[in-house]
This record gives sequence, C-alpha cells and structure tokens, in this order.
Amino acid sequence: MCDKPKEIRLNDIIGEKTTQKLDDYDRQVREYYLQLDNQSLRVFDQFMLLYTKLIVSIGEELPGFVPKFERGSPVQHLLAASATGAFRNLWVAHKLLLQGYFAEMHATLRMVEQWSECAVVVEGCPSAASRVLEKGISSKDIKKALESSQELKNIYDQMQKTFSKLSRRTHPTKIALALIRKKKQENSFSSVA
Repeated sequence: MCDKPKEIRLNDIIGEKTTQKLDDYDRQVREYYLQLDNQSLRVFDQFMLLYTKLIVSIGEELPGFVPKFERGSPVQHLLAASATGAFRNLWVAHKLLLQGYFAEMHATLRMVEQWSECAVVVEGCPSAASRVLEKGISSKDIKKALESSQELKNIYDQMQKTFSKLSRRTHPTKIALALIRKKKQENSFSSVA
C-alpha cells in the first residue's frame, strides 16, 4: 500500500523537466486513489459497462435495448455521436478525478451533460437530427423537443440544474475556489494531498 502523496509545491516543479515532475506526481496520486477500497470507483466501472452497452445498442440490436429509430438515419448518427462524445468526456473526467484535478473534472462533466442534452433534443424532435448534424443545436430545436413530451422536459430541466451546479464549480466562484485550494496553502500546485 502506497502512502498518500506529499503536497507538491510550485517550487518543487520549477526548472528542468517540469512536465515530467507533474506526470510523476499525477502517477503517485492515481496509485494512491486506486489502492483505496472505494465503492464509488466500482459503481463508476459498472456505469461505464452499462454505458458501453448503450452505445453499442445504437448501432446494433442488444438484449434489453430496443432501438426507436431507423438504422443509418441522421437520428442514429446523432445519437451515436452524442453517446460517444459523452462517453469520451466521462472517461476523461474519471482520469481527472483519479489525478486529483477536481475543478477540471467538473468542467469536463459539463461536456458530458451537453452531449447528453443533444440526445434528449433528438429524442423529442427526431426531425431536427439532420439540421443538428449540420449546424448544431438551436434554441428552436430545444423548444420544439421539450414541447413534445413532459417527461423529456422534466429530464432536460434536471439536466440544466446539473449543468448549473457544474458551472458553479467551473468558474472562479467560492465553490470552485474551494475545490482547488486548502487553507494555508499558498504556493501549492495540487488540489490533493
């Protein structure tokens, strides 16, 4: 079992091989967190497994996932792009979490949220898929999608609340500042240790 890494200070990384020193520190932090018996990391692994099955189900039939759209359609392409974009950013957020970059993880989770919102818009307004693929989502597309179903509206509203929380942790607010500093920590680079 490895010890919790000592706090890295800016003076520790100034000079030659700054990037290598930071990479070494990130490796130590990651090793420390991975050795802990952390239920959250196991839940994350289970979630990622389910998410991969969902992505595969967009392109092919899987037990338990019934496709609601035509294969090879703009809807399928947009859902696959949204799911893949969300998955990639979720994986990056996981890496940031394990390295101790908590504020940056929240910024990346905002991207997960936005890719997921794209899928919700297409769910509510499949006819917008071609336009969204070509030009991106417009407020008109969002409005039309949310008018299609109260359930989708509720989901989208909850997603917007999550996005707002993540935003407060991304911009230089009191919450965000608390994620990247500790009391009496003036020259520290890291947010862990």
